[in-house]
Amino acid sequence: MVFLVATLALIIYQNKYAQWQIRDILNLITPMIFAYVVLNVLSFEQLFKGLKIALVISVIGYIIQLMLRGVTFDDIFQSSFSDSTSPLESNDFSAIAIMFCFFFCYYRSSKWMTALATVYAIATFKRMAIIFAVIAFFFPIMVDRDKKMPKWTTPIVIGVFFGVAMFYCYLMLPTSTSLQGSLHLNIGKMTMGRSDFLAALLNCGFQSFGFGSVEASLGHSLEMAFVRMTFELSPIAVLLFINNYWNITGRNLYCSLLMVFNFLNLTTADSISAMFAWAVCYILIGMVVYAHGPAVTAAKQSRLFAKWQRG
Repeated sequence: MVFLVATLALIIYQNKYAQWQIRDILNLITPMIFAYVVLNVLSFEQLFKGLKIALVISVIGYIIQLMLRGVTFDDIFQSSFSDSTSPLESNDFSAIAIMFCFFFCYYRSSKWMTALATVYAIATFKRMAIIFAVIAFFFPIMVDRDKKMPKWTTPIVIGVFFGVAMFYCYLMLPTSTSLQGSLHLNIGKMTMGRSDFLAALLNCGFQSFGFGSVEASLGHSLEMAFVRMTFELSPIAVLLFINNYWNITGRNLYCSLLMVFNFLNLTTADSISAMFAWAVCYILIGMVVYAHGPAVTAAKQSRLFAKWQRG
C-alpha cells in the first residue's frame, strides 16, 4: 500500500506514467492476495496435495524447456559454479524451484517430493539458490525448525540487511571505483553486467516517477530489486520492505532462513516479479506461522499433520 501511494504521488508530481508500473504493482500484490485466499479457503491437506501437483507440473515444464533448447545429458558436465554458467540454468523456473525446495524441505512426509524439489532447485543453477537449497535440505534435520528467534534479533537483522542493501547499492555506482579497487572487485563480472544497466540508467538522467519507473526507463529489468527500489522510492522504501517482510516470519527460525534468502536475492537479483514463487513463499509462511483460519485448523485436525510435523 505504501508503494502504491508513493507511486501515485510521484506520477502526479512528475506528470509521467508507464504501463510497466501497473504490471510491477500487480506482481507485488497478486501473490499476497492469492496466498491469503487459498490459506483461508483450502484445508492443509488440499494445500499440500495442490503444491505437490504444482511441483510436478513445474518440473515437467522445466524439462520441456531444456528439450526445446536442445540440452543433452552430456551438457550437465559443462556446468561451472564459479562462472555461474550451465546449460541447465533457467531464469524462468529458478525462482519457483527454490520456493518449492523450501516448502518440501519443511514438510517432509514425502521423501520423493523433498528430493525432487531439492534437485530441481539445484538443477536450475542459480548459485545462491544452490547454496540455500542445500541448507534448506539439512536445516530441519540439524536444528529445531520451529524455534523462535529472540525479539532482540529483529532490529539487528533488519539493520544488517538494510546496511548490506545500501552498501551494495553504493558499490554499484560508477563513482565508487576507488572502493571497488580497494576491495579488488570487478563489479561488471561480479554482477554479470547488471552494474552496466545502472550506469546506463544514470547516464540517461533518470528521474523517478514511482515503482516500476526504472524498468520503464531502461526498457528491461535492472535485475537488482533493492537497488531499483532505492532509486525509485528512496532508501526508506527498502527499509520499510525489509522491516515488514521480516516481521511476517513471526521470528520462526525456518521462515527466517527463507526470508534471509529472499533479502540476499533481492539485493543481487530481481526476483520480486516472480509471482508464483512469492505465492508459494507466502503460503509456506502462512502455514507455518499463523495459527488461525480454516487451513491451520484443518491441519491440526488432520491425521497426517502429526506425520508432516515429525517429517
